[in-house]
Amino acid sequence: FDPWIFGTQEALLIAMYDEILSKTGMKCSLYSNWAMVNKLKKTVANYNKWSGILDSFIGVEHSDYKAIKQLKQKISAYLSTLNKKIVFIIDNIDRTEVDNILFLFKIIGSVFDFPNIVYVLAYDDKRIQEVFADVKKVNPRYIEKIVQQEIVIPDISSKRLETICENSMKTILRLYGVPEEKVYRYETLIRTVCNSVTNLRQLKRYLNTSFITVFCYDNVLYKPHLLAIETIRFFEPVLYETIK
Repeated sequence: FDPWIFGTQEALLIAMYDEILSKTGMKCSLYSNWAMVNKLKKTVANYNKWSGILDSFIGVEHSDYKAIKQLKQKISAYLSTLNKKIVFIIDNIDRTEVDNILFLFKIIGSVFDFPNIVYVLAYDDKRIQEVFADVKKVNPRYIEKIVQQEIVIPDISSKRLETICENSMKTILRLYGVPEEKVYRYETLIRTVCNSVTNLRQLKRYLNTSFITVFCYDNVLYKPHLLAIETIRFFEPVLYETIK
């Protein structure tokens, strides 16, 4: 589940509920009950007022609170009957808008704390800590109430990254039809890219960008030089424009 693609808290809330209900097989959909959606929005989505991230239900009509509570009990009862655990993976949290990051942690801890569901939250811890520290009246330690076990993924070593980069480039060159005996023509470029790449995401973007331009379109240009030009475009766009 990628929360960063949703622009509003309402859309994020509905999408998460719909994802859980559809994947568990429960015959219920919030899309068919806009009254419930509005109650959820009023109950949870404090659009501009963060009077305290734990105050999930303050200022909400009693009837709305009761309706949400009944819905939660209904879903919890159903999930409790399932003879399996549900793993809900939420990726790219640190790329999400600040308000939605806070809202996401809030609803996981208050609305979506269902039985038999385990949430795996993938994010850059430094970025999330900065978000919580910048928001007034929100205790930065609140995240500790939500995250029960932290699994730190260490940074990749420069030597390992260099090996992955070299192997990836050579493999893709072969897949694009470069004969084994001609791969040496790209050796200087490969070394340059390996020294320039700083992380795996950047490497993936480079491979998906520069190689397509060179090998997926018919041209009579010398491909090692053309790939070098595209590499300059990717890593040094200002220099590329100067050369152009």
